[in-house]
Amino acid sequence: MNRSDQNEIAIRELRDDLLTLSDRYATKEEIREIKESMSKLSENIDYIKEHTTKNDDFIRTMTRLETKIDKLKG
Repeated sequence: MNRSDQNEIAIRELRDDLLTLSDRYATKEEIREIKESMSKLSENIDYIKEHTTKNDDFIRTMTRLETKIDKLKG
């Protein structure tokens, strides 16, 4: 009886460890999904870099435009 109780305790501990491990580590499928998401994010970042204007460039251009408009008015 004592040995049976010890086995049950050991099994319970192993189940708890398994649940803890599954929370700590990603499965191969989860890793694949994460890699796909990272790839999509990288593509989106590249697109944004290529198709948007940096704030400094925008401000510089607007300042030049305002200067030209002021010269035309004056």
